[in-house]
Amino acid sequence: MSLGLQKFFGWVYKNMGLGNNQCMRVASKMFIFLGCLGLLCVLVARQNALLDLGIDGSLTAYYVGGGQSVTPYGQVGSVDKRAYALRIDTTGGAQTAERVKKRLKITHEQREQVGEICVQYGYSFLLEKVEYGKAQKYNVMIAVVGDKVVVGYPIIVGSF
Repeated sequence: MSLGLQKFFGWVYKNMGLGNNQCMRVASKMFIFLGCLGLLCVLVARQNALLDLGIDGSLTAYYVGGGQSVTPYGQVGSVDKRAYALRIDTTGGAQTAERVKKRLKITHEQREQVGEICVQYGYSFLLEKVEYGKAQKYNVMIAVVGDKVVVGYPIIVGSF
């Protein structure tokens, strides 16, 4: 047992007037509660990771059957789970793309240059949907053309 846990159990035992078995039960319930609270925080962060990028622009949600909705990015309250793909159109060029990758904690990044378009694929554990390509998983696609930036989740739908 780590020194920190020993001190915690000792504090509970000493200050709460509980026996050793009661102390262990109280401490284990506290750890379970804190674990559940941490899991809840992770789930909320996953759902709203695309809404906390600190950028301006518009968010387009694409639905099965061809429907879509466009909303100014700053006015989006939550991500619609029925959408099969999301697209964020913004400006700022490579700096904005780097900020998005940092905020989403992108790993497994791949880059392709197609003419003047720089396309980047990556994986973020903060987002749920996953695609597979080139033997790697990804769920974020970012295209930069001059000052224009398009972020797709899990892929970019439409043209750049």
